[in-house]
Amino acid sequence: MAPPKLDIIGQQFTSLKGETVTVVSYLKASAVTIEFEDGSQVVRNLQHLRTGSFDRRVINHRTIENKRLYHLFAGMYSRCYNIKRTLKQKTYAGCTISNEWSSTDLFVG
Repeated sequence: MAPPKLDIIGQQFTSLKGETVTVVSYLKASAVTIEFEDGSQVVRNLQHLRTGSFDRRVINHRTIENKRLYHLFAGMYSRCYNIKRTLKQKTYAGCTISNEWSSTDLFVG
């Protein structure tokens, strides 16, 4: 087991949407706990933090009622906020999702 990356705890990252978070714990690269300015916390992948492609969505796949709608949403989100995708598909550069479409309430029970 790799030792914890203590040097990353306390570091701040900014999402593509402009939200700033602070790393509060590090278990492994795929399990980094971050805290938003309002105090809410989520676990994210370290690579997503470095690229800014993260948000505060918390989705438990067991609670998804409409999986087709979820996959459409995830594709839309990826087209707008996945750095690698926007570099390959230039037409999505600068794409954003409006607040009413960015809610997971559409498919989470």
